[in-house]
Amino acid sequence: MVKRQKYWEVDGLDEDLFAHHEEIDLCWRLQSQGGIVLFTPHSVVYHLGGGTLDTASSRKTYLNFRNSLLVIFKNVKGWQAYFVILARLILDALAVLRFLIKFQPKHATAVLRAHIGFYRLISSFRVKRQRWATGLKYFENGSIVRSYFLLKKRTFNRL
Repeated sequence: MVKRQKYWEVDGLDEDLFAHHEEIDLCWRLQSQGGIVLFTPHSVVYHLGGGTLDTASSRKTYLNFRNSLLVIFKNVKGWQAYFVILARLILDALAVLRFLIKFQPKHATAVLRAHIGFYRLISSFRVKRQRWATGLKYFENGSIVRSYFLLKKRTFNRL
């Protein structure tokens, strides 16, 4: 829940992030303005996964990979953003290999297209970056990728 005034002060949901990561971006901007983002670990949320796009959709893969790059570029200040994007290039190359090994070439192609889409949108996101990029501690909790794949922490409360 967000107060309407605060929602509009940070420009609401970014329409360039259709269907994926727009809520993460919103929370990041709210935090950059001194807001506090909380969760309650005891609540239960029923979410229709794949309501917009089926979970097996390569379009979903494309939007997830592209939009996460855009959110990083938009909200992480200075060298940290470029460091994370460089790390993402490596991790996303591994994701492409994983999709190919699992015989999912459409998803592998979607990751590659996501990077092309990201680089095409960088110029329009520079203005957003100038307004919103902050020194938030991006690395505060370590790598979710490391936690998920190497440490096998598969649920949010274990990350």
